[in-house]
Amino acid sequence: MTVSIGKSAVMAALLCSPTYAYANEKENADNAIAAALSQIRDAALASNPDMAASVFAEDLALVSQSGKLYGKEAALFDLRNGFETWDNSDVVVREKGDMTIVTFVNNRTRTNMEPAKFLVMQVWRKNAQGWLLSAQSSTRIKRK
Repeated sequence: MTVSIGKSAVMAALLCSPTYAYANEKENADNAIAAALSQIRDAALASNPDMAASVFAEDLALVSQSGKLYGKEAALFDLRNGFETWDNSDVVVREKGDMTIVTFVNNRTRTNMEPAKFLVMQVWRKNAQGWLLSAQSSTRIKRK
């Protein structure tokens, strides 16, 4: 038995195909970045920056609270500084091709310090190995 497929059905399938592919890419980007954020959290809580080194781009640009610019080595060094808690909430991922903007609220407590809350903006870049954190800036949210 032969089933005839009309031109309309073929065109509809072709037109839907890129949308389907984009939806899967978007879902994968969201999942990959969520996993990378968890990797950074786990590294901070374990005071083991090696756990997160693979998600930081070699040319990482991190703007600190004081307005200073730091690179990958300094970002990894900071993860050694003993965190007792680390929680990200309100995570929003805005994918723009091979670049993604991520915003979230980070609540964390360093050992022997008061809890702190930050509004964070990150730029992630996709390469052959996956998504890498390329830039980050954060602003402390004052507690009432």
